[in-house]
Amino acid sequence: MKVGATLTMPVVSGNKVWGLVACHHSSAKMINFNERLHFKFLTKFFANQIQINKSDELLRIIRASSLIRGELINQIIEDWSIPKGLSIHKYTLNDLTESEGAAICIGDKITLIGQCPSEEQIASITKRIKEITNDDYYATNSFVADCEEAKAFQKIASGIMCVFISEERKDSLLLFKPEVNESIYWAGKPQNKSSKDSNVRLSPRKSFESWQQQQEGIATLWKANEVAVIKEFQKNIMHFVTQKYDKIKLLNNKLKDAYKELETFSYSVSHDLRAPLRGIDGFSQIIKEDYYDALDDFGKSSIETIISSVHKMNNLIDDILSYSGLDKKKIQYQKIAMQEIFEQEIDLLSVNFPKSQITIETPLPEAYGDPSVILLLVRNLLDNALKYSSKEIHPKVKVGVVDNHTYYIQDNGVGFDEKQGENIFKVFNRLTNDNFKGSGIGLSIAKRVVDKHKGKIWAKSEKGEGATFYFNLNQKDE
Repeated sequence: MKVGATLTMPVVSGNKVWGLVACHHSSAKMINFNERLHFKFLTKFFANQIQINKSDELLRIIRASSLIRGELINQIIEDWSIPKGLSIHKYTLNDLTESEGAAICIGDKITLIGQCPSEEQIASITKRIKEITNDDYYATNSFVADCEEAKAFQKIASGIMCVFISEERKDSLLLFKPEVNESIYWAGKPQNKSSKDSNVRLSPRKSFESWQQQQEGIATLWKANEVAVIKEFQKNIMHFVTQKYDKIKLLNNKLKDAYKELETFSYSVSHDLRAPLRGIDGFSQIIKEDYYDALDDFGKSSIETIISSVHKMNNLIDDILSYSGLDKKKIQYQKIAMQEIFEQEIDLLSVNFPKSQITIETPLPEAYGDPSVILLLVRNLLDNALKYSSKEIHPKVKVGVVDNHTYYIQDNGVGFDEKQGENIFKVFNRLTNDNFKGSGIGLSIAKRVVDKHKGKIWAKSEKGEGATFYFNLNQKDE
């Protein structure tokens, strides 16, 4: 068809040319002003419809994101934990954007969701972002451009968005978009746009042949709505962190008040209770020494019971003071010869138990901790093993080590039901009957000592088959 006249109008949406509407005529044709104005109105109307459709779609996305954002906040409040609330429920951090991976960095812990770089790489990403910008927000669709080392993980994390959610930018949320394999076709390769031969005429067919360029290390751009929702979510998280801080501060103040009350109680126990006990014990001893023969069998039995009860009460006071005093104790770390500590405590206990009853299987390795409280740990575990195996015909207690850092104390005593084992370290909580003497605090003291050293203590047992207590201490670097 022969074209004699053309009328072209651009369709402009969002200050960008969305397309062109072109009309052709076979012969020369004059279009008057009103007709051109009507044509312009139609293209404007078309452009507005495009913008309205885009706005409707964006509004739908924003509403959906707001609902998800609300659910995520509810999940965080329910768990009272940012990592759990954003990773283990119906919605995760990834649902806020079109990212395929996310990382939640809180303190020293990193929680990963979806396709992500390794924890070591994420730590280096965060460090590099802190060097690049001082802002609380960072986003790029080509992290390789800012970090050469990013080539190692560009296939899964070319695009990165990061928001910091705490003061001094210690905690952060990161979102990852993978590399997009895309080829760009150019009209000609720039290096071939000229010829070395100055006599050769430039020709589009020769100097601008189609040229394909492969993109690497580039992800899809972060959309405006993705950026907006993440920034809004950042505000929500920081508000939650502030609330959490205020609650922790309140609990900390209550804890301080409780410690003060405990100190007052400890003082009362050590002074106000011991004084009348000394009086009871003293007068009971006088009666026993001077009037014992004049008493009948019931009187003699009563005196012995009073004296025994006073000794039990004194031991209970000592244990309570030891237990409460551990809270104020600051651990002074040093190398400990565990072999010597066990042998020393065995010698002390041999006053009431045959020394041959306890055996140390292998030479015990050194540990790292505070000897003054490790003594309490060893003493209470040995005393517990000797006590609950004392009614056996041939009582035995064995001390040893596994994995070169976990110590164990094993006895052949009455044992306990392992289903109730989690309660064995609670204060005044016994899993056996009252046929065995003790304050009910010994194992609680042992656990408190291990906790102070950031270690672990546990027990394995079967009823009637004895028990084995294991513990290890946090091996602090020298």
